[in-house]
Amino acid sequence: TPFGPMQVPCDACDAQGFVVTAHCGTCHGGGGDLKKHSVAVSVEPGAKHGARYLIRGEGHMIVEADAGDVAVTVQEIKDPKLTRNGQDLHITEWVSLYEALFGFTRSITHPSRKPVYFDRTSQALASHDQDFVIKGKGMPKHSGFGDLVVRSRVKMPGVVSDGDKAKLRSVGFLGAEEHHASEGGGEREEL
Repeated sequence: TPFGPMQVPCDACDAQGFVVTAHCGTCHGGGGDLKKHSVAVSVEPGAKHGARYLIRGEGHMIVEADAGDVAVTVQEIKDPKLTRNGQDLHITEWVSLYEALFGFTRSITHPSRKPVYFDRTSQALASHDQDFVIKGKGMPKHSGFGDLVVRSRVKMPGVVSDGDKAKLRSVGFLGAEEHHASEGGGEREEL
């Protein structure tokens, strides 16, 4: 140039002022190393499937940049007996005909691993698929707990023995049919 020599970037060191002759044996020139470490995640009790939590600054580090974030997504483990509808839990309990007529008691294992006792000894079932609600025994929510809904289904016996029929008559269960037949109610059709 007419004004004399001008400073330009050095091609040999890429304007860094030094030349790397060997890469780091740990990061191989990447400037970072992969190491496992634990991160504490505070998951809200009763969190739903798909809920996301972001932990800032605990992700990968990049040279000359802030560390990235870690995103955690909740995945519910399916329970073989319980299903979830919002914060309510649903379960089906099969009961015998005897239990349906005279009541029963059950212990249901809650996801918290604590037993929930279900007592129907004071009242017989009114129908085959009858729901009973146990308030406050569902999943946690912001203001309390959801409910546990128990559906009772009756296992009907394949054959009723003469002895069992006699027992049912003794408590008045078969009395109405016998009364109907004795008044000339006619033959019963088999279905």
